[in-house]
Amino acid sequence: MFQHPSALIFGSEAALQVLMQDQYVHESLSLFDKVTLALVGIGPIEPSRLLTLSGNVFSQEEQNYLRDHGAVGDILLHF
Repeated sequence: MFQHPSALIFGSEAALQVLMQDQYVHESLSLFDKVTLALVGIGPIEPSRLLTLSGNVFSQEEQNYLRDHGAVGDILLHF
């Protein structure tokens, strides 16, 4: 698992590199220095039903690890 500072998670380094080479992603990330307001997600360790159905969640083992190390939730994937 690879995490990017934008709070995205990738299954491999290669997937991260493909995304980072995308023109629109690169242009969007280049605007981060101009951001004056951000709306962020705040959530619990347990994924919502929608995330569970989409498969876009941490495994139960990863959730247990986070919980065992004191995580109670996340803000932009910072637990």
